[in-house]
Amino acid sequence: PLRKFLVFFDNISNSIVAANSLWKHLPTPLREKIKWFNVDMSNTIKEAKFNNLTIGSS
Repeated sequence: PLRKFLVFFDNISNSIVAANSLWKHLPTPLREKIKWFNVDMSNTIKEAKFNNLTIGSS
């Protein structure tokens, strides 16, 4: 199984570019594993994404 990890970017645009780049280098079934969130998203969305990361859900 793939190990979980978190990458922090202090720049929203750079984080989106990085996610897109990772998606391009992964096989299609694994692309859904790359998640990103930023300060502009609602707290509800950020909490849901973080909770899904911690429990292993997509």
